[in-house]
Amino acid sequence: MNDKIENKNNELMDPKNDFCFKELFGHNPRNFINLANTILGLKDEKKIDSVTFLNLEMSKENEGDRGSRLDVLAQLNDGSYINIEMQCANYKDFEKRSLMYFSKIYGGQLKKTEKFHSLKPVVIINLVDFIIFDDEEDFHSPLIIANAKSKKRRCKDFEMHFIEIPKFHKTCYDPMDALEKWVLFFKEPEKKTLKELAMHSQEIAQAFENLEILSKDPKSRALYEARKKALMDIDNGMYVNRLEGKLEGRLEGRLEGRLVT
Repeated sequence: MNDKIENKNNELMDPKNDFCFKELFGHNPRNFINLANTILGLKDEKKIDSVTFLNLEMSKENEGDRGSRLDVLAQLNDGSYINIEMQCANYKDFEKRSLMYFSKIYGGQLKKTEKFHSLKPVVIINLVDFIIFDDEEDFHSPLIIANAKSKKRRCKDFEMHFIEIPKFHKTCYDPMDALEKWVLFFKEPEKKTLKELAMHSQEIAQAFENLEILSKDPKSRALYEARKKALMDIDNGMYVNRLEGKLEGRLEGRLEGRLVT
């Protein structure tokens, strides 16, 4: 029994688990900055160099709560905001949810005495472990507001990114750019894969080291397992609801058929 526990503690946590994700990227500014700069394609003087986390802690009573949201919200030194969320459960309405989160962060900046010109840009980054855009082949969908005729960008305070992890199919032995390496980090968090990635990326190497330390911490492991169980309950509940919906639809169809005949 002790050997099983020991082996489990030696396993790497899955960074797609939102508790693990928040520990890695919501408590470590460098990991957050490296990931955000890569996804947003920021270089040289445009790179993010400092952040302030605004939602560091999750209340103790909600650590295993299936409904708690473990996103990472940070404010940059220029006053703008970046919200990164890791989402594994497909609620089928994720685009609308993302727009709501944007509106809450954007509108929430204004106090009673402030004017609209004081509003700062908000960037929403969604890393999702399911498919959202069936008609898009690329795993990265950056969304902006643009003039439908001229294609010129307008309303630069809005920016939203979707990273659909299942669409990524490269391995650590394929040539990859910086963003692809990060996506593989999330898709295949196995020691062999991450060690290979770490040899070619200092940013991945740091995140991998942090993940190893986190995975060996007993308290973090307990919270991780609690969140993992809660997410499994969500998936099971969604499956049951879909199954019940299908059965109910079939039953209604049969009853309607009988009424017609």
